[in-house]
Amino acid sequence: MIPSPTILLLGSGNVAWHLSAALSAKGCRFVGVYSRTVRHAEALAERLRCPVVDDLERAPKDADVYLICTSDDAIAPVSALLPENDGVTVHVSGAAAIDAIDKKHRRQGVIYPLQTFNKNNSPLLMGGFPVFVEAATPSDTDALTTFAHLFSDTVIPLKGEQRKILHIAAVFACNFTNFMYGLAAELMQENGLDFQLLLPLIRETATRIENSDNPMSLQTGPAVRNDLETIRKHLELLQSEPKLLGIYQILTQSIREHA
Repeated sequence: MIPSPTILLLGSGNVAWHLSAALSAKGCRFVGVYSRTVRHAEALAERLRCPVVDDLERAPKDADVYLICTSDDAIAPVSALLPENDGVTVHVSGAAAIDAIDKKHRRQGVIYPLQTFNKNNSPLLMGGFPVFVEAATPSDTDALTTFAHLFSDTVIPLKGEQRKILHIAAVFACNFTNFMYGLAAELMQENGLDFQLLLPLIRETATRIENSDNPMSLQTGPAVRNDLETIRKHLELLQSEPKLLGIYQILTQSIREHA
């Protein structure tokens, strides 16, 4: 793949915003942006200084990369509408198989960045997270590896089934954990406490994990200590919060069984 490939961007969500910013900064030229929400495509196209594509069947056929940054269920219909081309058509999903891309596209691939993206936040520091690639041929695996190195220092070939397991692990490590932060924040706020008080605890927990490949060995708290009296008091306090009560019981029991 050439050092600064041309790209047709399909999608305008969180991943699209961050990856396109990084690729543009590396000198890549965008030949168009497509989104089912036109105003989102227009905003992104203005930033990338490229046209909006409003009809996929008439999309440019000469791009080097067709980068699908849509929801998983849109990969198949979007790729089906794209015209046949000589570029490589890739999606960025951790859970979708490579063959979610319409079979008429001879060159298919996946570029999965293992990171959480939010376009309302400042641009992420690129290079600091791993990217996993898969392609239909060894030559395209090499091409996508070169392409991914434009925004990551760590690029790893990974087949679909392992990538799906990785995605599940990421849901546990990121999405579920953030949901727990949200529940903690709600509980604090409902009782006149500031969520910021928990930040030193959160930071220390993350710091410990950085120095261990076995987070289970770092588990603390009443469940792993089998502190039944403290658990009983917590359950009493949560009687008025049935949603939290159920989650507390499930997690406490899981920790006790694992320990």
